[in-house]
Amino acid sequence: MNHSSGAVRTWASVGISLLVIAAGAWVAWKSFTPEKGTYRTTAVVEELWGKDLVLVKHDPIPALDMDKSMSMAFYVESPEMLSGVKPGDRFQITLKETPGKLLIVKMTRVQ
Repeated sequence: MNHSSGAVRTWASVGISLLVIAAGAWVAWKSFTPEKGTYRTTAVVEELWGKDLVLVKHDPIPALDMDKSMSMAFYVESPEMLSGVKPGDRFQITLKETPGKLLIVKMTRVQ
């Protein structure tokens, strides 16, 4: 009886480990594969225009047929996203398609 309960625990541990590995792989895949209508690029802040509009120079975004770096103004999802941001700051940005505009929904500072 004791021998079989050890086997059950071993198989349970293996099953849990596989679930943890699968969950980690899914999270990693989602972080590199944006959902439809969402795009990621690196950008440098050029100017702040008001509390929720920023001019950035961004790297190419091939999925949007933007094959060259260019300067564009984007609204941010929340004015708090621009708190402490200044020209020259570099970010990994996530853009989301909304009716009539691309909206910055995430900004992660990069070196």
